[in-house]
Amino acid sequence: MWGDFGAYNINVSKSVIAKGTMNVNYNLDATQNAVTVANGGLITILENFSGFVVTNNWTGGSCELWVCGSGVVVRIGGVGPGAAVMNFAPAQNGYAIYNNAGATATYGIATIRTRGAA
Repeated sequence: MWGDFGAYNINVSKSVIAKGTMNVNYNLDATQNAVTVANGGLITILENFSGFVVTNNWTGGSCELWVCGSGVVVRIGGVGPGAAVMNFAPAQNGYAIYNNAGATATYGIATIRTRGAA
């Protein structure tokens, strides 16, 4: 079974194949989700969420992958100086990214939601 979504083809018979436009090496673009945060500030991004979060500090150049669920956050890995901290924020019933870069920073954020509220 094939579905044609513009420049993308998805084969769901036994595997998933995403074919994008030539010279475009991404299938998820989060550049429009950028937010600028003062040093020590936070971004509450997800309520009732389980899944993956990718944070990219555009100012400092770090990129990190986090997994979230059941009020727990685990940093899977990253590159660069790692100028962010992510925690569960009980007051917001969600997850928050804290800017601890030492200065105002702009972050790009991409999320993959694997489960909503129970």
